[in-house]
Amino acid sequence: MAYVPCDLQDSPSTAEAQRLIQHCQEARLVLIIGCDANSHHTAWGCPDINSRGEALLESLASSNLVILNQGNRPTFRNAGREAIIDLTLCSQEISHAIRGWRVSQEPPLSDHNQIHFAWSRNVQEGEPY
Repeated sequence: MAYVPCDLQDSPSTAEAQRLIQHCQEARLVLIIGCDANSHHTAWGCPDINSRGEALLESLASSNLVILNQGNRPTFRNAGREAIIDLTLCSQEISHAIRGWRVSQEPPLSDHNQIHFAWSRNVQEGEPY
C-alpha cells in the first residue's frame, strides 16, 4: 500500500514507488498496488483534475501499470466531502486477469470505502507469472 500525505507538495510518485516498479519490471514480477493517492484526475473517475493528479498520471504513463478504477463512486467520504482518491494499479501483463473491480457499498470502517476485485491466476507450470 502507498500513502501520499495531503500536504506533500512533491509529485505523488515517490522514489520508493519508482524503485519498486522498476524492480518488478526487471525481475519480471507482476505488481498490484492499492494506494491512497490524495490526487484527482478524470482518468480514475474524479470530476476534476488537480496538479497532483496530473503528476501522477504523467508518472504512470512511463510505467507499465494500468489503472483499474472503474466508475465514479467515491472511495473517500467524511462529513464535509467525498472524492475518488484511492487507486488500484497493476502490471499491464495481468490487467486482463483482474475482474470485478468495485467500490464497496458496505458501511466503511474508516473514511475510505473498501475496494474489491478478483485476480484470476491460471498460471501454467514454468510461466513467469
